[in-house]
Amino acid sequence: MVCVHENFRCILVLNEKDVFISDPPLLNRFEKQRMTMSDIIDDDMESLLKTLKEWSKQISTLVNVEKDIASKFNENDIFIGFDKEETLQSLVIHNFNNNSELKDEILHKCKELLIGIALPDGIVRSKKSMLSNNEIDYWHNFYFQQDHEDLPSYIRSLLRDAKNARGFSSIIYTFSNVNTDIESCLKKILNCQVDKLSTFNSETQFRSRVKHFWLESRDNILILQCDMDAANSECIKLAKFIIEQYKKQFMASKYSATQTKHVCIILHLRKENLISTISSFNFMCGWDLFTLETLTPQEHSLKVYLDKDLMSILKTVYKFEDVVDCELIWCLTRLDFPPSYQSADYIKSLAQKIPHHKQFMNWMKDRTIEYLHNNQFKDWQLEVAINKKYLYLCSSFSIALQTYINHQVREPIARLLYALEKLSGLLILDSDDLFHEANKNCNEDNDEENDATFTSWEPIIMDTEIVNIKNIKAPYILTDSLHGLKLPFSRYFMKQINKFRSIYQDDLMIERVPDNIDEKTGNLKSHIIDNCIEKFSEHLISIVPVLKLPQIKFPNLYFNDFTTIVSHGKTDKSQILRRIISYNMGQEVPDPIRLHVFWWENEDLILNELQLVLLFPSNIDEILNTKFDESQEFNFANYLLKRLSDIMINQLCAIIDSNCKKDNNIGGEDDYLDDKGDEQNSNTCNENSSDQMQIELQHWQRYVANILSIACNLSNSIDNPSLNVLRAYNDLSKTIPLAQMHQIRRHATDLFSEQSLNIIFRMLDHVEKTEINLFSRRSFIYRCLNMISCESPIRSHLYTIIFSKESSLFTFHIIYLIFESENEAQDGLLFFNIINNPEILKNTKRLQVIENILSSQKDSEMAALCCDAIQMHFTDYLFDELSNYILKAINILINNSKELQKITAISLLKLFANEFWNHTEFNSNSFKFKFENDNISINDLNKCLKKDHPLIHSFTIYLIKSLYLKGLTTYQIQQFCAGQQQILPWLRVLKADCDSRLGFNPYFYIEQYNHVDYLFKIISYCDELSDIFNEMVGDNEIARKIALAGIIITKFYLIRASRELNANGNISIQKISKYLQSSQSSQLPEHYKMYLLNFMTNNHKLYKLSPNIKNADVFISSVVAHIVALNSSSSVNSSPLAAYMQALNDYKDTYILTCPSDELASITNIIIANDSGTRRYQCKCGNFYFVNRCGRPKEKGDCDQCKNKIGGLDHILNEGSSSIDEDKIERSIAVNDKQGYIIEDTFDTYYNVRTLHPASYRIIHLFLHIIIGIQAHLPTTVAFINNHSIDIVQYCKKHIENDWNVLKSILNCDDETLSLVIHSILSDMLQEPQKNVEKFILPAQREAWEECFSQKYVLPRIKNVRGTANNFRVALDKNANNLLEINETTEIACQYLPRLWRLVRKPDLDNFKS
Repeated sequence: MVCVHENFRCILVLNEKDVFISDPPLLNRFEKQRMTMSDIIDDDMESLLKTLKEWSKQISTLVNVEKDIASKFNENDIFIGFDKEETLQSLVIHNFNNNSELKDEILHKCKELLIGIALPDGIVRSKKSMLSNNEIDYWHNFYFQQDHEDLPSYIRSLLRDAKNARGFSSIIYTFSNVNTDIESCLKKILNCQVDKLSTFNSETQFRSRVKHFWLESRDNILILQCDMDAANSECIKLAKFIIEQYKKQFMASKYSATQTKHVCIILHLRKENLISTISSFNFMCGWDLFTLETLTPQEHSLKVYLDKDLMSILKTVYKFEDVVDCELIWCLTRLDFPPSYQSADYIKSLAQKIPHHKQFMNWMKDRTIEYLHNNQFKDWQLEVAINKKYLYLCSSFSIALQTYINHQVREPIARLLYALEKLSGLLILDSDDLFHEANKNCNEDNDEENDATFTSWEPIIMDTEIVNIKNIKAPYILTDSLHGLKLPFSRYFMKQINKFRSIYQDDLMIERVPDNIDEKTGNLKSHIIDNCIEKFSEHLISIVPVLKLPQIKFPNLYFNDFTTIVSHGKTDKSQILRRIISYNMGQEVPDPIRLHVFWWENEDLILNELQLVLLFPSNIDEILNTKFDESQEFNFANYLLKRLSDIMINQLCAIIDSNCKKDNNIGGEDDYLDDKGDEQNSNTCNENSSDQMQIELQHWQRYVANILSIACNLSNSIDNPSLNVLRAYNDLSKTIPLAQMHQIRRHATDLFSEQSLNIIFRMLDHVEKTEINLFSRRSFIYRCLNMISCESPIRSHLYTIIFSKESSLFTFHIIYLIFESENEAQDGLLFFNIINNPEILKNTKRLQVIENILSSQKDSEMAALCCDAIQMHFTDYLFDELSNYILKAINILINNSKELQKITAISLLKLFANEFWNHTEFNSNSFKFKFENDNISINDLNKCLKKDHPLIHSFTIYLIKSLYLKGLTTYQIQQFCAGQQQILPWLRVLKADCDSRLGFNPYFYIEQYNHVDYLFKIISYCDELSDIFNEMVGDNEIARKIALAGIIITKFYLIRASRELNANGNISIQKISKYLQSSQSSQLPEHYKMYLLNFMTNNHKLYKLSPNIKNADVFISSVVAHIVALNSSSSVNSSPLAAYMQALNDYKDTYILTCPSDELASITNIIIANDSGTRRYQCKCGNFYFVNRCGRPKEKGDCDQCKNKIGGLDHILNEGSSSIDEDKIERSIAVNDKQGYIIEDTFDTYYNVRTLHPASYRIIHLFLHIIIGIQAHLPTTVAFINNHSIDIVQYCKKHIENDWNVLKSILNCDDETLSLVIHSILSDMLQEPQKNVEKFILPAQREAWEECFSQKYVLPRIKNVRGTANNFRVALDKNANNLLEINETTEIACQYLPRLWRLVRKPDLDNFKS
């Protein structure tokens, strides 16, 4: 045991932060006391400390700056290693104990020492601090009088201070790298020993090194570098303690009298860790604390950057050229060129040229300084000091200021370079060579050439409106950057010239007076255009004088740049484009302004020619290598088209030759002219053809199609002989086999010779008559008509071939073109000349050929087409002009005239008839003719039409038929003819029953109708009806029952729309009604008899007829009656419609036709299939809506129906809406279609159900509501509807009329046409009934029947609505006893020429079909 004195006390000192990591048993043995720096501060010190704290806060707090900036800075940002708990406290204690001065002096001394560890940016920021201006200026001057620039300056200042005669000890804070070469910095000042704390592995090693300095070395100063990120603060303190130990030994030794030694610890900090860094030392450490941002001397002292404006610094300190050296690469890389090796090389060349171009650099400097001056950079040092981005990225404030200058200068430089590049202005760097070449070409001796090069561009480059950088913003994208430009500012020149394009075009418009127009071309005369160009050029040069440069000095270079820009920098294209423009302008190097004028007018032409050239690269060298000769005229387009055509035809011949090369048995020439030989030879060659040949042929055809699509944009392409030959070969290659193409090649050197035409058309006659082959045939004929002149005898031979053939799909247009060409040959008077003088047919061989052929084919399809084509040519003339020839035309019909003359006369009369009624005013009871021409009157027309001649009869019928073009129905035409026979006696030619407003009998299509009608007529004079009715209906045959119903409907129901029934009609009704209500009619179904009685007596509520009823209701009533007749006559299981007609109540629990499905479920499933799920909601008006994603509302909207707010916010549903589902639906739900009839309140035009075609839905929907409405009086119907509050008649009638109007809209037709279409569908349902069907107990059964009905009955009929109506009317007329009209298909005597008297609604190419 060890004895311890009773007064012994053990005191353990621990750093507060080490307490938490110490062992608890150790701590528990001691009484614990917490001591801080504040514990040793007395009251005097406290007041001083308080004042110092306030001052430090004031100098570091910014005012009059943005709030977010002011909040970023505090004491830590100005004083390095600032610690609120120690820094100021240690400073006060240190100065209070070591000084006996007054309190103010101590405070001042504290401030001086605190300023010693301040950063220069903090001192600059203090200008905006809370201190007074005087105090700010004082401390600003005090700080920068100290040596904070670098280590050598600081060491010198310490050596100059007398108090350091015995040596100094300093701790320096710095942001310099720990690897800074300090020894070289202090080489001329002191011998130094430099060590890095991190290099020592042990305390012993460090002690040895320190001992060496103090006791052994002759060095004057010890520098210890400590990296604050790598070294532990305790290690640094230990190092300081060791240094102090050996310093004491040194000071006590004899060496201290002869040698002075100093020590310096350098703490290397990082800017980004500045705020979190707390110094290891405070002011009580006994060493001087000081801040040096950098250790090494800077290129430019920090002081020179302070208190000077930016422009002065650029001129004196940090010169513009130095900034350019640093930032030029950055500026160039900011220009966003398209990525390529060319762009990289271009940037590299600019980086080399710009710094060495003195004038350009001076210009850039002037423009940059001007930009900076305009942007007013006041207190720019402060701007850097409050920008932490600059401060953190730079190791010192001086570098931050320099970086700021770089950034401010490089921005306008980048903009200037960008603006110049957009104008191709950077080519100015190479302009010396251009002027040298220009002067050499002009034989000028210019001693000041170098100065002139840049001076020449000054009017452009110094113009701030041209090189404008005000509105330029990054990124500087150069999408249109081009390589290969030669002339500086060529883009600017182009833009300036193009800007005045509208002025030139306005000048041309002013000159377009009759005297200046060339009669042949319809364009301005060439000398007028030249004068306009000269005036425009002079005017443009006066406004933009710099355009003289490209016009006078550099036209060749400008031409090069123009083509380069147009071709988007592609050199190969620009060269050929240049040559194409030269050929078209007739100048090798055109004047720039004339070049633009030409381009404005011919851009499409030139670009199309360029495309054609590029299709065949082999042509490019030929074009480029051909010497340009301005003295010779050269049509480049014709040359190009001929060259391309020759190449493609030769390629086709090569394919043909290779295809038939294997066959060595091709016969002699006679074989090719023999049909059998052709067929046999074709088979032989086809056997030897291969898929490869077909692939080559298809490739050739595609290439030709590409050529033709481009060439069609050339002005001379239509009539170009070479191109037409290529077109002809292309057409034939699609139709005629390769073997036969080989024959054409061998026997037809000229494709359009008479022999060639015979061979080709004989081959075309043998190919299958497909649409493609017919199209190719038509195209070949077009080529023939274009290539063979009217004067050529081959033209007559071509006419013989065309008019001798049967008409086909495209024949009409060919005939039209033939007559058009012949009409042009007669100065547009051909057809009037034919009417006036038939001798012209003899004098013109071509017309004689047509005449001879038509004479042998009277009333043929070809004659009808000729008539239509000539009629179309007559449409160019006014009605009064046509009237002059009417009497002559009528005489031609009567006399034994030439066939072509007769056809021409009929064409004229047909057009006259069409226009005749347009010049007639119709009133309620009369009409009035409006003839302005005295050459013909109504009396003249009546006299002519009195003549008894078949063609006069046909013309009369055509006049009546043309009333259809006025929109009149057949019934209205009948009424008109009956009422106006006194004024127009020739209307008596139409004999028809005018009692029917319908205009047709929809039951004439039934074969048994005539027989049933004959039997029905016997009723009027027969008392016993049983036998007659039994014979009429047979064994309850459906067709006979429908025929009987049709007769009753026609004679007793539809007639009521025209007049009241006469006495005979009423007697017949009484007899028939008595029979139907008696037991004798038991063979007829009760429901059938009920509907017959209702129609006879007009006793049903749906559509009662009277003479005052509208025409539309008459047509609807006819459809209603036909539907009832069909479905009441058919068996109950023949269709669901018949079942509804006869047993409606039995089907109330089935799925009814056209009733809506469970649309909500169907829509829900569609949404789920295309999304992750949904949730359904309902508005208070009943409208449904969906919310996707989570299924809960996040936003509000308006209901489509009631416009109330729906949805909600923050998953809270809006008041008035309700949720259908408890949660989000993620899986498909069952579709619950309802059985029975579903009441429909919607009358939307676009409404539909399931996948039905809209027309099909409307027709079935119409049928359904007619059947329900006709039974509205029955109790079973009320049960079927299951709604006692509905007026069934009005409800059904509303749906019927809505469906009728929607169908008219869908099919784009009138009431009469729609009724004919529906009647035709009903006739199909009788003639081609569906299979017997059961009740629809499943939704799929209903959907299948609806789709089958649509495909079988509706869709085939609505493909051509008017065609369906016309065909059905013709079918009815064939079975009728009365001919209501003469139709082109009606079989009458050929002498009436019915084909020629066809009625076409509108005389144009869309209606004249073969």
